Amino acid sequence: MLFLCGAVGLAACRGAVNAPEQRPEVPSRDDGAQPDESPWRWGGWHEVPFDPEVGDALQRARELERAGDAEGAIGALNLGLERAPRSWVLFEARGALYRAQGFLRAAQRDFETVVRLRPERGPAWGGLGLVRQELELPRGALSALDEARRLGVDAPELRLASARALRRLGHREEAALHYAQALRQTSDHSPLLLLEAASLALHPDDLSPEIWLRARELTRGQEADGAPKGALEGMRVILSFHGEVPAERLLHAFQESGLRLAELEAWTRTALVAVTLERSAGLGASLALGTPAQPAD
Repeated sequence: MLFLCGAVGLAACRGAVNAPEQRPEVPSRDDGAQPDESPWRWGGWHEVPFDPEVGDALQRARELERAGDAEGAIGALNLGLERAPRSWVLFEARGALYRAQGFLRAAQRDFETVVRLRPERGPAWGGLGLVRQELELPRGALSALDEARRLGVDAPELRLASARALRRLGHREEAALHYAQALRQTSDHSPLLLLEAASLALHPDDLSPEIWLRARELTRGQEADGAPKGALEGMRVILSFHGEVPAERLLHAFQESGLRLAELEAWTRTALVAVTLERSAGLGASLALGTPAQPAD
């Protein structure tokens, strides 16, 4: 099964490995400049508020990360935690760095510590959900991601994580809802992401002609007025390779097909609606029209 890497890149998909050893020495700051107290982005993907109580450790870690020394940045945060062992800010920043470096189990521990110390911290719940999904812990991932959304944190990456976790559990209709929401939340639709989402209809012949017809009626005018018949047939052929060949070859098959990206977007939307129509026409209508719909428990 094809799953795309998260915003942190391929490193986050390497799985759980041992965390790097703590570095004994960290350069000190001596230029007298004042730190920026707006939220800082760690690991290229996760923002954490600045806390002046542990500002020195955060500043040193930030300088090291910017210099390309992620291990040194983690070491600086380690030293800060020795002095402030209950600083959720340091744990969250370190968890973000661990995920970016592919140390997923270490990241999971840090995000779990954050939500224990600060259970109202929605972004930490979101980070925990992303890490658990990448560790192939779908139930734990969904629990954390649901809590993040309850606290008002929602983003395309979190929706994709929910879709992938639901898919892993075999909840195809609910996964389709989250894929569709993620696609609505961003205009950056890569062919691989669209192929991943559309492949929920991996066996289109299992869906009746009536379902496909109804799905195309619901999506007509929504995404490039539905995919042309030739594109639909081409997508069925391309998706027949899904799960059996590397993602690069799947992408190559799409590029060789001559389909336009708009046609792929249209077909993906139709496919997602068709999947939900297997169970409920109401869900399919909600998905097509962009109205709220809740997945079943």
